[in-house]
Amino acid sequence: NPLSMDVGDGILTAGWNITLTSTTLTAGGHTLPTTATTVQTTPTDTCDAGSTCVLATNAISYPYIVPAAASAPTATKLFNAANTTGSGNQKVTPTFTLAIPANSFIGTYSSTYTITLSSGP
Repeated sequence: NPLSMDVGDGILTAGWNITLTSTTLTAGGHTLPTTATTVQTTPTDTCDAGSTCVLATNAISYPYIVPAAASAPTATKLFNAANTTGSGNQKVTPTFTLAIPANSFIGTYSSTYTITLSSGP
């Protein structure tokens, strides 16, 4: 499913990063592989309606594997804006893909995702 993130004017010339980390998807004592969640293609980046912006120049390679472990590992860059790009109100929309092995336990799996928007290329 897509997840849209609005990024605003507050971080202009230094560029910015969207980083992500997660815990392993679990249902009871059962887990999915730590590589189960990915972003296969470059997220879309659009100016908000009625706004003027300089779209981000993103240097991240895809597919992107969402980092996961029992305790969330160090976050990695999901999307970034190079120096002097990414100014103005814009929306970044990644589409996440979840791979569920055929022999997975039937249940309701949950995970905690931490998404951070920070200054810097």
